[in-house]
Amino acid sequence: MKKWDYEITLSNGQNTLIPRSERAKKHTPEPVTFQDKKQALEFVIEGARKGFLFSNRQFVDPEWKPVPCGWFLKKGDDLQPAGQDWCPPEPMYEPNDVHPSGPKDGKMAIIREVRTGNAAKEKGFAVVIVIEEVDAAAN
Repeated sequence: MKKWDYEITLSNGQNTLIPRSERAKKHTPEPVTFQDKKQALEFVIEGARKGFLFSNRQFVDPEWKPVPCGWFLKKGDDLQPAGQDWCPPEPMYEPNDVHPSGPKDGKMAIIREVRTGNAAKEKGFAVVIVIEEVDAAAN
């Protein structure tokens, strides 16, 4: 599972960007506080162009919105709807990730596929995550 590179906080009208990943800490060793939302947005947009992921991006970027995410359970060649929620437009899950909810009823969910674009729209979502249940004891 991908990790957030930066966490954005908002306090007393100031946005602080806190580096969380090792990659972000190499780029920005210490938290940066912006008095001006425009400057914070410029930093975020430039960072996103470089592939950095920002938690709470909506604090500084009014264009950024969570998107509908559909979960589907792989059963043989079929995909069965398994739920839906909101997620970042840049999916955090990657194939072969274990769903962080952990084992339930002796099974755990493994992410098998992450779809965006037209492949997700075909299912009615901006992001589709395909999971497969496997025996937790075997892993």
